[in-house]
Amino acid sequence: MGVPEVPIWALTHLTHASLQRTAERCSVDLLHIKGPATRLSLRDGRHDSSDADVLVRPAHQDRFLEALAADGWTLATGFNEDPPFGYATNFAHPSWAYADVHYQVPGPRATPEAVFERLWRDHEIATIGHRPCPVLSVAGQILVHTLHAARSEGSERAEAWELSGPELRDAGLALAHELDAAAAFAVGIGDLDPHSSEMSFEVCLSVHGPLHSRSGS
Repeated sequence: MGVPEVPIWALTHLTHASLQRTAERCSVDLLHIKGPATRLSLRDGRHDSSDADVLVRPAHQDRFLEALAADGWTLATGFNEDPPFGYATNFAHPSWAYADVHYQVPGPRATPEAVFERLWRDHEIATIGHRPCPVLSVAGQILVHTLHAARSEGSERAEAWELSGPELRDAGLALAHELDAAAAFAVGIGDLDPHSSEMSFEVCLSVHGPLHSRSGS
């Protein structure tokens, strides 16, 4: 008999756990985002994610990438290959699902360091793949998912926003204002057309990618 294939949703959970183990080994602050790290969109622990998304503290980025290489991860796509702005890189591993390592969140015009610090301040702990992992607060989840929807230009729904009540929506919107991401957030929830004449060039940049380029790239 052959070895049963691991369902992709379960493999994604285990990939998050593996990434967290690597982060702990090299003392890296890592926030797990999307997929199993987003309780607002979970249904019986399952989700449609086929890769593991994490956001690394900018100051820890180089150390984390070196640790990933030591743990058998190989680069699939680099920062500069992600159009139109380099904000994440994709890694492959023979045992795990793909991993998307995010250096910054597209949308906020605050610096990547300020964004991470603010999200880290309110982070929670969730068990993913039987390992405690730092995840975004509910307001942070709403923010990140809504900004991701903004980048999709209507091809994806802002599910976290739609599943939230008034209080949580207010918290997500307040966080967007705090991080200077209100314009991108408005696009994500459908209150602003990214192609309208009201959108300045600078706001378009904040929706489709960060204004702050990665140092050294």
